[in-house]
Amino acid sequence: MQSTFLSVAVRRVPSSRGLEHLLVMNKAATYINAAVMDLHQKYGEIFVFGFGPMRFHWVVGHDALKFVLQDNPDAFSMKRAYSFLETIGGATALISSDEPEHLKRRRLVQPAFHGSRLQSWQEQFQKATEQFYEERSGQTFDFYAATKSHMLQQIVTLLLGKKPLENHPQFLSDIETMMSFANLPFLAQQFKSPLPGTPWYTFLKARRRVDTFLYNEIRTRKKRSDDVRELVSKDDSLLSMLLETKDESGQQLTDKEIRDQCVSLVSAGFDTTSAALTWAVYLLLTHPEVLVKVGDEVMQGSAKTRDSYLDAVISETLRLYPAAPAGLRMSTRTLLYKGFLIPEGSLIAYSIYATHRQESVYTNATQFKPERWLEEKTKQPGTFDYLPFGYGARYCIGARLATMLVKLHLTHLFKTYNVEAAWQKPIQEAGNTVHPRGGLPIRLQQTY
Repeated sequence: MQSTFLSVAVRRVPSSRGLEHLLVMNKAATYINAAVMDLHQKYGEIFVFGFGPMRFHWVVGHDALKFVLQDNPDAFSMKRAYSFLETIGGATALISSDEPEHLKRRRLVQPAFHGSRLQSWQEQFQKATEQFYEERSGQTFDFYAATKSHMLQQIVTLLLGKKPLENHPQFLSDIETMMSFANLPFLAQQFKSPLPGTPWYTFLKARRRVDTFLYNEIRTRKKRSDDVRELVSKDDSLLSMLLETKDESGQQLTDKEIRDQCVSLVSAGFDTTSAALTWAVYLLLTHPEVLVKVGDEVMQGSAKTRDSYLDAVISETLRLYPAAPAGLRMSTRTLLYKGFLIPEGSLIAYSIYATHRQESVYTNATQFKPERWLEEKTKQPGTFDYLPFGYGARYCIGARLATMLVKLHLTHLFKTYNVEAAWQKPIQEAGNTVHPRGGLPIRLQQTY
């Protein structure tokens, strides 16, 4: 290995030290993206900060993300980087699977998200969306908290169907409890005390109930009919589809794999989708000139078309506030990036958040400008400049579903209601999933 690097000037990856490091860690404990942006401004596209299980090599920008995601895919492990998520999604979840297992499982899960199925689900979501806003007409409420609960219920209904959820309503609160633990600061997640009253103890109780329910549901559906295809024809829930899917050799997902995909799809989907929707509403309410254009479009019905102005609003929202602001990997061998040494076993975090705010790519990068997505294709950002849903074989499997839900909500909301900001303090960012700290209070009044 040494001879490989003899002709290259090897440099140590820069990092904060001493008092600066303590200040950075303090800022990261409050909001890690702010700390990443500060270090990126000072040190460039690669830097290190943290300690122990929180020590990461951070990379930012087109070249660095391409290096990790495309140029050296076999040199980085997802499973080892996301091992902390195994407590929630399980060891066989797509996000914590390495190749070739990941591709095998993805091919079995992918048919459940086929475009024709998304179309069939849209009517179901439309009715639920209309009811959601009708119940809150004339009220002031926290939009983020309300939509998060709503999205969870809709996605779980999609997963299981309505009847199982009616019989086991605690499933929703248990999933929320599990995600509350996942959204704790990374350092806090390392303290796994089994004592009653601690977050870890509460999490374990919720997970046991979730697992018991899901495994019982899997066994029940398998016994319900010898012909699973006949069952699926009467039930288009994601769970039944996963039970039915086979690969070219006739193999199916195991019960454990089905459980892990179910939990990970729900846990990864509802919070990120509600956060994206919330930021879109915030940006529209703080940019009235954009809101007028969106209002005109949804009233005329042209927002339903592809590449509409509303689509540009959603793209710009995801640029400024990617719900998943970073991706993780662990290096499986020693690497050099532009002369910087990345040792084997290093935790790598590629910042989607900071990459989306590169002035070299986006003019006035911190400004909300949907028009930038309506420019000529030659002026559009490259693959590694904009990736709110990831890249390649790791592209978010539920991206189309999430985008459909956000667009559905925005179309109905601004076509049917007058929406007013009701917050008193400036909105600040927070969380592992980027969301407004303290929520987003709004007032809703029907227009007719």
